[in-house]
Amino acid sequence: MRLIVLFLLLAGPALAETRQFGNVVYELPADWRVGAVRDGHQVILSDMPGDRCEFCYLYIGRGAPKNFEPEKFLKTQRFAFVDDEDRPSVEVLKDPEPLMIGPYNAAMMGIKADGDLQILVAIALPSRTEIIGFEGPGHDEDALAETMATFGTVVAPLLESLRFVSEGDPGLLPDPVPGPLDGLWWGWGNSWSLGLDGMMTYEIDYRRITFFPDGHFYDGTPPDGLDGLDRKALMRAGDTDFGTYRLEGGTLILSYADGAREELPGDGVTFQDGDRSLGRVEVLPDDTRLDGFVDSFFYSGFVPGGGVSGGAYSASSLRFHPDGTWDSSRSGGASGTFESGGTVTGGYAVDSGEITESGTYQIRNGLLTRTFKGSRETAVDLVFQAGDDIMIGDQVLKTE
Repeated sequence: MRLIVLFLLLAGPALAETRQFGNVVYELPADWRVGAVRDGHQVILSDMPGDRCEFCYLYIGRGAPKNFEPEKFLKTQRFAFVDDEDRPSVEVLKDPEPLMIGPYNAAMMGIKADGDLQILVAIALPSRTEIIGFEGPGHDEDALAETMATFGTVVAPLLESLRFVSEGDPGLLPDPVPGPLDGLWWGWGNSWSLGLDGMMTYEIDYRRITFFPDGHFYDGTPPDGLDGLDRKALMRAGDTDFGTYRLEGGTLILSYADGAREELPGDGVTFQDGDRSLGRVEVLPDDTRLDGFVDSFFYSGFVPGGGVSGGAYSASSLRFHPDGTWDSSRSGGASGTFESGGTVTGGYAVDSGEITESGTYQIRNGLLTRTFKGSRETAVDLVFQAGDDIMIGDQVLKTE
């Protein structure tokens, strides 16, 4: 681990743009890109030329709202960036060792999970403890060498660049300025995607943006609906799908909580997002009752030339009743035949059987919330009128 600490001292800069996740403001390394938020932490993906360290990942965790001793904190957080199914394989390669990152006490440890090396760093702030992770292949000496080299040239500069909102950094999200937009804007476009079987599939791409009178927006389904946006709660949850907006002429400028920025041209009433034209739609009134269903079916053949012909499917149906209840069913399966030299050598078929669920629903603040019978689980979607159709999330409510 002392070699890793040496990297912190010697590595040169390899940084691109400033981004933010929750309390952490960081410099995004060059040739890396921000991915999805997964299990409450930000995933950053390698996009370096020549597929160098192709399966390397950076993680910015949510941290903890308390000052912990970094070494002890890491011992309790060794699974922070490990998938559940890989936990039994975790091996501690190096116990936490103390170091300094800027003026802050920190610690670093190394683990191995499912053949990959993970380096975890905890940083103790006066009122918080933050955690950063790096993962790369470690199944052989060459892979391990590339992973360690990447840590030195990429991760070490990122660690030295860290700033923290709780320590006085202003963060990247501009203050909101009340604007003219209020409510839900929606639109759709189309695209083609390549399936496993090499066939092109036509898809409809929807987008929903909710605007609030105070100048905030939410891209997707806002947790509290159209009633308001709790900026601090979203930051604590690691949710980066919100931000503040402004209009310049007719152009809509979206500034996201993670530092990303997007411009959508328009006339102040409708906005163009690629081939999607976003316009205002009305959410359904509180306590509206529904009478209809949404359903879906998916099928994909297997990869051609893989020695197996056939495919997999899934189907689901969700029905809403005027008495405030719902019920659903879903099923899936796969079938295939094994081929060798053009000759069928065997086959198989599996079926999940039908799974049914039920419960009650409520419409409030533009959100349709389903409660599951016998469970505390809930499912939440925006519900609104788009032309002659009622939309539940990205699906049309059908009556026949």
